Amino acid sequence: MFIGHIGVGLGLKKIDRTVNVGWLIGASFFLDILLWVFVFLRLEGVRIPEDYSTRHYLFFDFPYSHSLVASILWSAGVFGLSRAILKSNGKALLISLAVFSHFLLDVLVHPAQIPLLGEQSAKIGFGLWDSLYLELIVEVLLLFFGFWIYCKTVSPGNRILVILGAVLVIVAGMTIGGQLAGPAPESAFQVAISSFSLILLLTFIFLYFDKKTSST
Repeated sequence: MFIGHIGVGLGLKKIDRTVNVGWLIGASFFLDILLWVFVFLRLEGVRIPEDYSTRHYLFFDFPYSHSLVASILWSAGVFGLSRAILKSNGKALLISLAVFSHFLLDVLVHPAQIPLLGEQSAKIGFGLWDSLYLELIVEVLLLFFGFWIYCKTVSPGNRILVILGAVLVIVAGMTIGGQLAGPAPESAFQVAISSFSLILLLTFIFLYFDKKTSST
């Protein structure tokens, strides 16, 4: 799940128009940001299966970033930090909801590899990745439904929305093409660097342009 997380962040903008959607998208990827940091630190891992050309997905060891308990704790931590900075329970709750939404979507798509607590605890996952075309359809629908909500929430007809829509089409195309036809990654660090960089880029793009939609 990648572009689906973007869709959730975009859709959450409707709850509070004063929260920059870039922060909501960044929050929806927060657990992945932690994952890649932990991969760099060798605290968590990504395994590339030998049958990747058939599966088209990776295996993860990520109890500190993605387990149920960790997801709850990270969401609570983001709530506390956001509350301290924004002085608003509502805004802090919205941002923390974006964080926890990541866990919910990942449970939908991952096979049973998401631990409830530690790496040795029971693992859950509905495994939508095993029906890859259906999974990609769900992701695309989440993305563009979220963008549709976002467009209705900000200034409808704003030309900036065309730019953001084009960015999303490009990212969706890259995601689908890479998932279906891309070669197996060379290493976990290659995955970490590419995903981490794209998350940061998208967050900053939407941080910048969301301000523009509010000022035009």
